[in-house]
Amino acid sequence: MAKEKKRKKLPTAEKRIIQQNIREARNKAFRSKVKTAINSAKKAVHEGKDAKAIEKKLSEAYSLLDRAVNRNIFKRNKSSRIKATLSTAIKK
Repeated sequence: MAKEKKRKKLPTAEKRIIQQNIREARNKAFRSKVKTAINSAKKAVHEGKDAKAIEKKLSEAYSLLDRAVNRNIFKRNKSSRIKATLSTAIKK
């Protein structure tokens, strides 16, 4: 059987792959930052810190969630659901 020749990728395709990897890494880092902010807000609520500290953590998490939606990292509904769960956790 004859060996199949491996086609060389076009330079534009190689560039798109490089760009995708960069975007993927950037989005992954931002997603991690958002999750950390959410967890720190939940932790502040469960530890029973003062209202100002909880409000600061919550506003930081909300801000990051909104930026994630603007960057198309999270969908709008997912962001809304996370915000709702955080706000109900505070009310309890």
